[in-house]
Amino acid sequence: MPRRSISRRVGLTAAIVGSAALVGVNLPAAAAATFSNATLHVDGEAGLCTDTGPGAGMGSTTTPFCTIQAAVDYAQPGDTVLVEAAVYNEQVTPHRSGTPEHPITVKSSRTGLLGGAYVGVPASAEKPYAFVLSGVHDIVISDLSVSRTRKEAVLVENSDRITVARTTISGAGAPGPTVPTAEPGIRVTGTSAGTVIDRSVIGRNSGASVAVEAGATGTVITNSSFINNRTGGVTATDAPGTVVAGNTLAGNCGNGLVLDGASSGSVVKNNVIALNTSGSTCTTPEVDLSVSAGSTAGTTVDYNIVYAKAGGTGYSWAGTPYTSQGSFAAASGQGAHDIYADPKFGANNGAFNLQLIPQPGSPAIDSGDASAPGADGPDILGRARVDDPATPNTGTGSGILDRGAFELNDPLSAYLAVTYHRDTSHPQQFLLESSIDSSWSQDELTASLDFGDGSPVQTFQGSPARSFSVLHDYPRAGTFTATLTVTSAGGVVKTTTARVDVPEVPAIQTGLPAEIFTDQGLIDLGLRIDLSVSPWPVTKVAVDWGDGRTEVQDLTTQNYVGPRHPYSARGDYQVKVTLTDDHGRVGTSRLTARVSTNRPNDVPVSGRWKAGPVSIGVFNSGAWELRSAISPNAATVNRFGFGQSGDKPAVGDWDGLGYDQIGIYRNGLFALQHANGTVTTVGFGEAGDVPVPGYWDGNKHAQLAIYRPSSHLFAVRHDDGSVSAVSFGDPNDFPIVGDWDGTGHTQMGIYRPSTKDFALRHDNGTVTATTFGTYGNSPVVGDWYNVGRAGFGVLTGTGRFSLNGSYAKKPDLLTDLY
Repeated sequence: MPRRSISRRVGLTAAIVGSAALVGVNLPAAAAATFSNATLHVDGEAGLCTDTGPGAGMGSTTTPFCTIQAAVDYAQPGDTVLVEAAVYNEQVTPHRSGTPEHPITVKSSRTGLLGGAYVGVPASAEKPYAFVLSGVHDIVISDLSVSRTRKEAVLVENSDRITVARTTISGAGAPGPTVPTAEPGIRVTGTSAGTVIDRSVIGRNSGASVAVEAGATGTVITNSSFINNRTGGVTATDAPGTVVAGNTLAGNCGNGLVLDGASSGSVVKNNVIALNTSGSTCTTPEVDLSVSAGSTAGTTVDYNIVYAKAGGTGYSWAGTPYTSQGSFAAASGQGAHDIYADPKFGANNGAFNLQLIPQPGSPAIDSGDASAPGADGPDILGRARVDDPATPNTGTGSGILDRGAFELNDPLSAYLAVTYHRDTSHPQQFLLESSIDSSWSQDELTASLDFGDGSPVQTFQGSPARSFSVLHDYPRAGTFTATLTVTSAGGVVKTTTARVDVPEVPAIQTGLPAEIFTDQGLIDLGLRIDLSVSPWPVTKVAVDWGDGRTEVQDLTTQNYVGPRHPYSARGDYQVKVTLTDDHGRVGTSRLTARVSTNRPNDVPVSGRWKAGPVSIGVFNSGAWELRSAISPNAATVNRFGFGQSGDKPAVGDWDGLGYDQIGIYRNGLFALQHANGTVTTVGFGEAGDVPVPGYWDGNKHAQLAIYRPSSHLFAVRHDDGSVSAVSFGDPNDFPIVGDWDGTGHTQMGIYRPSTKDFALRHDNGTVTATTFGTYGNSPVVGDWYNVGRAGFGVLTGTGRFSLNGSYAKKPDLLTDLY
């Protein structure tokens, strides 16, 4: 069965049941981990979000978590915590790890550097970080925006294989009541191994962008941008095996990249490290690339662009400064393909990650090492590595890789982003956003947007053509291709497409149960019909009552009134309800209305009345009616009396004969009728308890047990005289017991009438929940197909049993008692 969440409390309880002391039980060990690869949704702005339940489907799109922490606490290896765009003022601390093949992933639903899910704004003194990865492993954080944390935004300590990808981090060390010390955007410390930082923007932090500290090994930093950090770009101290490749480190105060202490065996390739004395308040002397004497052994430096402002130092190798590539290469034997020149960044356009794109004529273009770590994928913005036809290819491999995090694409570039708008009144509406760049004729562009569904093409000219967003309602479900075409004044055309997956709008359903039974003697039927079943207004309600009469309400001219209908005779009527919305969609539901005298005090029972499959029956105020077999063709109904009004039925194999005997429970006293006709009384529990006997000890005869509704407590009296107790479910639940696992002994469960949920607790501690039946049903349990494993079912109130066959992998059964 699918995993579902249901409110549950399982534990040991010390209590008194009747005159017996309850002894705590040892719960079975949890089963080995499985990898469901589930997606857990988080939406802090959703009206129906919840972190505590109750109810099935928590973490779904309809009932998302409110906080990232709650979803992370719930996540198992292989799961993805998908975070919708919102502001999450919290510190996320995972306490569970993934595996190398099945990491736990926390990511925004809107991928890319500007994903729209913001964490840690503002952070508090009690929770100063956005993410704390301590003593965990195999966790991925991606596509988030993290800003204004009191301390570092991401702390990785004593953790292995942590990945931060496509994430924007800024404002770490934001001032609070007291001004903190300089804090990096990411700190990697302790015994952390294999940390990966990829295609991220880390800037405007009070400390460095990334600080890799003593003890950390194998840190990999690729394809990322580090800009405007107050105390440098990236620092690694006593951190051997650090890889820094394909990054852009510029505009930081003082240093660009520092390998300090004993950071031997490191790799520094394909980086642009330049112009790192930033701002009028920066007084730290610029050193773009610094490698300490203890870090030179086994360290490789090549294919970088290094360039200091006037008065700054490009290189420092083993404590000696160098201001040119030639002097550095001659003295160190490194940097043979380094370039000491102005990288020619773009103008500051207000987006601190985009101003570092190399411009035409930059030495970074088509000069990188294609074999360097991280060089085999797109750039930081997800753009392809492309050849600039105006620049000779001097790099390795194909020669088209640009140095640094950013790849120069065509001077005219166009991008189209598509986002599902999540508007319940417009269920097929999408937001289409353009991003158009051109170094030519910026005010003379023409852009056209074809939605791909046959609707009119929209055209934009001049400045509005460079960036626009459009909300569009698609007319139907399906996959469409939206096309953005941009034309410059010089006639250069750039076309880009985006796939639009328009979801099906759920079919209109009235939400009617399969069957309705009237109360005793009442033959007047009223229907409660939910008109919110379509995102568009329902304009017509038609009811065919099944007796030759119909009723139609036109809601464009009249207010809705719940239909009600008197039947003239008892019997089964096939009722048909048809709803029509203003988009012309029609939804139909049917139900059987059984006009019949009920027996509201019937209590369903089941048992092996003789050797063979379980059969059914009812108990009503001391009167028993037991059907000899499930199949009505081979069944007889045996009627007899045992007990009185107010008693509760109890069924179990008291004698160990392989079939069941009957009994009753009255005010804490069991009266058990044996196969030879004698009766034994046993006191256990108290008034108000519910009997739940079963094969609790797995020794082929029943033990007594009770369920106490007030405290939702199961208590079992074992053969050795001990009593164990477990709390499970909530007040107002009905207890059910049976061998769900086919292990030869009984497990517990509950039936929740408010939601029609059966929740079954297994030996390994897991709980499965399934909705079955309709409102007003009474639960019943039995091995309907004689497969050695119990199933469940309901009594509908008129002697009709609906029996679920999923555990036996058989069809459901629908049968009357008579």
